[in-house]
Amino acid sequence: MADSKVSEHSKSPSINQNPIQTKILSLCKDGNEFLNQDDINRALKTFKKAFILSCKIPEEKIQKACLFNLGATYICVGKPQKALKCLIKSRIHGMKEGEGDLFFNIGVAYDDMREYGKAVRFYEKAINEYGYDELKSIADALIKLGYCFVMIDDLTSAAHSFRLAGHSYLKNHKLEDAAMAMREAAKYMINSQAFSQTEVLQTLNSCVESLKGVSDKQLLATD
Repeated sequence: MADSKVSEHSKSPSINQNPIQTKILSLCKDGNEFLNQDDINRALKTFKKAFILSCKIPEEKIQKACLFNLGATYICVGKPQKALKCLIKSRIHGMKEGEGDLFFNIGVAYDDMREYGKAVRFYEKAINEYGYDELKSIADALIKLGYCFVMIDDLTSAAHSFRLAGHSYLKNHKLEDAAMAMREAAKYMINSQAFSQTEVLQTLNSCVESLKGVSDKQLLATD
């Protein structure tokens, strides 16, 4: 499950690039590669360079994308306050594309700051913005949302979130993630005492079905 999401827009070169734009796009590509390699500090330095360069050109969209990537990376290095400032400034008013990831990252920043009520609001906004072709992103947000509900002691809502996440992961053929989500759903269904025995058993059965072929001992809870 993703901790934060970087912008895809910065990877796509525009038709008429000047040398600065070309360098920015190259830096953003490098930053994404560093993140994929878990080299967070190099990613942060790279995205900082990209943002500084973006301030030298008039294209607002590129500057906003660089701010977004910088905010996402600040989350990864444990600086949610800085992340939040970057993310809020990165929003392009009137532009819907990419808002799901923006709201998700803002939710993560508030989550890391232990402002769980605000995190819930932004995770829910992210889920509403994601399209039907973004099932994994929806599921990731539902997992984050579920744990926020746990932190504010709303176990019933937590169970619903985990169960929905499990179904979303299954549709996306992410069996290990689905099993984890269904396991958490069953756990909080039992703890909340708000669900029938039949509902709990159905969820546990979904978990067992997802576990077929999964070898992770911790996930299987066999340790």
